[in-house]
Amino acid sequence: MVRAFFDALGPQQAAELEIVTADGADWIRTVVTDKAPNAEICLDTFHVISWATKAVDEVRRQLWRHLGTDPKAKAVKGMRWLLARNWASLSRNQKRAIRDLETNNRRLFRAWQLKEELIDIFSITIIQARRANDD
Repeated sequence: MVRAFFDALGPQQAAELEIVTADGADWIRTVVTDKAPNAEICLDTFHVISWATKAVDEVRRQLWRHLGTDPKAKAVKGMRWLLARNWASLSRNQKRAIRDLETNNRRLFRAWQLKEELIDIFSITIIQARRANDD
């Protein structure tokens, strides 16, 4: 489908493209690189945040496996959906559980925190991004 789009667009117009937004799949990147060599590929927010959320869950699963039969393992296993949610969507008790991670499991807390910071990056305006980049 992507190749058909570029075929319909034609080589001259495809060569003039400066930016292509995509989900980061290899098969899309390969076609864009081939058909629009001058275009920068920008990954879409949804997929980038999705990958970050999966990375947080991988850290959680590693911790759960490491804990084995420790009673704390059940609590870690039960945090899957809590860690996938955005801070703004959490209840007061859920936020407390996340804050407790900072003390009880710094690695898992840091993974979650990086995901949240990535969400923050995608929510700022281009002007804010430029200012932050200058700092």
